[in-house]
Amino acid sequence: VGFDSGVDRIFLVTPITIVHEINEESPFYDMNKQDLANADFEIVVILEGMVEATAMTTQCRSSYIASEILWGHRF
Repeated sequence: VGFDSGVDRIFLVTPITIVHEINEESPFYDMNKQDLANADFEIVVILEGMVEATAMTTQCRSSYIASEILWGHRF
């Protein structure tokens, strides 16, 4: 989801999971476990939405620092 992929709208009637695929184009592609342990960065995730019928907006924000990211885990 996002402007880069051309898919900038989702229909939130049912729960949806948004993922970042780590492939050759990902900034995390060449990162290994040691790089993650030594890294000084924060991933900030912002999801904004609007109800078209009422124009009401909502925003959800979360952030993750390197120590909160678990190598090789899925959730």
